[in-house]
Amino acid sequence: MVVGVLNVVVGAFVAATVDISAKDRDLIIQSEMTQLRSYLQKVMTFFSEADIDGSGTLSLDEFMQHLRDQHVSAYFQALGLDVSQAELLSHLLDNDNSGLLSLEEFLGGCMRLRGPAKNLDVNLLLYESKRVLKMVRELRTAMQNSEVAGDELS
Repeated sequence: MVVGVLNVVVGAFVAATVDISAKDRDLIIQSEMTQLRSYLQKVMTFFSEADIDGSGTLSLDEFMQHLRDQHVSAYFQALGLDVSQAELLSHLLDNDNSGLLSLEEFLGGCMRLRGPAKNLDVNLLLYESKRVLKMVRELRTAMQNSEVAGDELS
């Protein structure tokens, strides 16, 4: 009988522990979602303050000018983004190579680059790799076109 009672008590403790664990998981998820919303709001505030002309896009000049303010630069660093190479950062964020950053590009890039400088470094490498790959493709196309033109002359 004592063993039976102990099994019931242990079962109650295990059930309570499982319930607490599930609630902790929900709290962790809720906390992470709250932090994400807060981060996005801060990035959107940065974007709207930097968009001096109110066009809805950031030019490289607007971006660089806004980062010259030490308070803004410190704020950007506090968001987990390294601005030591701001011009390269703006090129990384500019997905369509238009020279202008839309809010979507800016938010997506900031989310992708959030964290220590290691993330920025990896993304810089990806950017440079894409740029070099594009140049290689253009060179290959030019060489193929010159070979075709040379064959036609023969």
